[in-house]
Amino acid sequence: MKLRWQLFCAFMVVTISGVATNIMINYNPVMNLLLLDQRLSMRQEANRWLDQLNTGGATTADWNALASTARTQGCNVALVSEDLVPIRNSFPSTPTIQFTQQSLKGGGIYDFASKQYVMVGIQYFANGKKYILFVGAPPNWYLLFRTAFIKLAELMLSGVLVSGLISVIMSHRVSKPLLKLNNELKKVAKLRFTEVEVIHASGEVGEVAQSFYVLSQELQRAILSEKQFFRQISHELRTPLMAIQGYAEGIRDGVFKGQAARSGLEVIVDESVRLKKLVDELIQLSKAEGNPHREPLEWSAVDVNDVLQEAITVLHPLLLEGQCNIKTSFNCAGTVFLNRNRLLQALINVLVNAIRYAEKSIQITTVCSGDHMVVEIRDDGPGIPDEIIDNIFHSFVKGAEGQTGLGLYIAKQVISEFQGTISAQNDIQKGAVFSISLPLYNSVD
Repeated sequence: MKLRWQLFCAFMVVTISGVATNIMINYNPVMNLLLLDQRLSMRQEANRWLDQLNTGGATTADWNALASTARTQGCNVALVSEDLVPIRNSFPSTPTIQFTQQSLKGGGIYDFASKQYVMVGIQYFANGKKYILFVGAPPNWYLLFRTAFIKLAELMLSGVLVSGLISVIMSHRVSKPLLKLNNELKKVAKLRFTEVEVIHASGEVGEVAQSFYVLSQELQRAILSEKQFFRQISHELRTPLMAIQGYAEGIRDGVFKGQAARSGLEVIVDESVRLKKLVDELIQLSKAEGNPHREPLEWSAVDVNDVLQEAITVLHPLLLEGQCNIKTSFNCAGTVFLNRNRLLQALINVLVNAIRYAEKSIQITTVCSGDHMVVEIRDDGPGIPDEIIDNIFHSFVKGAEGQTGLGLYIAKQVISEFQGTISAQNDIQKGAVFSISLPLYNSVD
């Protein structure tokens, strides 16, 4: 069944249930209103019968005439005094009828001698005395139920019509944006992202529609980024392979001989090393981007200062080669909860970038900032070019001395995996500054 019809049926059931409940609640008031019609008719007849009584209102002849007239119309009468003591009575004598102020007001139906009566009481004065004439007649159930059925049927029919109209409006209002959302989902399934439109709706449906639109845009960017990544990696892999192939074929065919052959072999070795480095970084990238098939990482409380010191030790040969000096200022002794090896790789990538562009020195500082530890790596190089500073952490973005353009991208992926952040900016005086913020871990022993 279509959603629109399901909603329509649901709204109909709820509305009709409400109407039926309302009818059940108002059944007695409706019956009392119908009884009121009968009592009004009886009261009119009773006023005419009072004209038959003489001034005293208690002679036998006048009373018998009144009672006879009432019986012909299916009624019983009783004449009582002011204190509700019967003077004349044509009601069944067993059990004795009890006249009360409630019966005087004529409310409801009364049982006398296993019979039911609709009661009407009329007060009148004669010879300075107050009398009450009670008139009782069996309820006209056929007329009552027929009238009640007609009125309740009218109420039910109007309720069904109104509920049907409301159900159509509400089901259309709810299902219309959902049907539109379904059409947009089909577009995304066919990768037609440019055709996806914003669906305007209220309430939770509107929130879902807005979230879906944002998701589709993010998915489009992810797919475009993936395509661009494959184009870039194809280019990065093709360049060294072409160099290796060209020199290898030239040496094989005797085109390069002697010193030229040795130079060609050097190029082959260098390009092979670069190719291996690129493949290694692609493997690191796969790990950093959360490959679902990789083994789960082992997380533990890690002293970031120790990891920084280890990274400096690993890069010591590179520091000697570049004649670069590293100064440290560890002002935060806190620990973070993460995978030590992954953090080490991220810090090495950032430090390698700093060593590559530094002239003489690199300054590493750690400070505690609230519930985070901030690692700042500052170099005295030329700084980050303006044209790439906003995209420095994107894949294959590299400066003049860059190699694969993946090191900083991998570092950002790793830091983000640990709920941290990394940013880069140029120092006002000289060089670039990389800031890494990681949440502190408070172990409970």
